[in-house]
This record gives sequence, C-alpha cells and structure tokens, in this order.
Amino acid sequence: MPPSTTVALQTDSPLATEELGRQIAGQLQRGDVVYLQGELGAGKTCFVRGLANGLDSADRVTSPTFVLLNQYRGRETLFHVDLYRTGGEGIEELGLWDHAESGVLAIEWADLAAGQLPAPALIISFEHSHALGGRTLRIEGPSDRGTAILSAAGLL
Repeated sequence: MPPSTTVALQTDSPLATEELGRQIAGQLQRGDVVYLQGELGAGKTCFVRGLANGLDSADRVTSPTFVLLNQYRGRETLFHVDLYRTGGEGIEELGLWDHAESGVLAIEWADLAAGQLPAPALIISFEHSHALGGRTLRIEGPSDRGTAILSAAGLL
C-alpha cells in the first residue's frame, strides 16, 4: 500500500472553503471518490459547492441530507451524497459503486459507512476554527491518485 499524503489548511471564510473545493475539482476525474467528514455546519456542503463549480456545473448546490443524493451536471457529473440520516444503514440501495464509475462522488459523513464505500482518492476532515467562519481542513490522499490530485492542485 502506498504511503498516505496529508496536508492541513486553514480557510477564513465560506468563500475560501468554496474556493479550495474549486481548486481541487480542477484535478478530479470520473471515478474519483472524496470522503467528507466533520460535524454539522463545518463546511462540507460549502466545499461541495466549490467542487461543483470547479467541475463546470451551473446547478444550485444544496445539502442532500433529506434526499440522500444530489446530482450536478458539468464536465463530469458530481454525485453528492449525505449519509447523516442513514446511520450507515441501507447504503447498498444508493448505488454508490455505480455513481463512482460514472462521475465524481463526494460523500458527506462517509465515516458512518466505513467498509461499505468505494475507496477514496481524498479524505477531507473539516473542523471549525476560532476565526469567525474559519475552518481547518485536513486533506488526506491515501493513495497515489490522492497524492497526484493534491500535487496537481498545488497543495503539496
């Protein structure tokens, strides 16, 4: 197994968190899976808004907490999943493996379904920071693909 690459970054506003998503999205391609972890309101959906924009989607990004899965069309389709309400149950019905093969898959609360999900290219953990609207993001590339994304995005 290749060594994992990790980088920690600070954003000082929701717009900066969104911009980081846009920066990373420029390197994503079909088949990439991004796990998003962090407490409620930590910036996961804001980050996905940046991913969608960076994938050239004009669709409005909203949290899929109640619908579980949103889809945004762009140069690659972005499948945005929120597992919070599932508690890790019933994951099979979402067809995540199929979505991972036909676009980019961003999964909020991925830690609730450990071992049931496609392997991630990136694992991003979000934490509130002391600055108003600020976030600390710990971005892990657990594979060669993840390291390549981080490097090409200028984050290493």
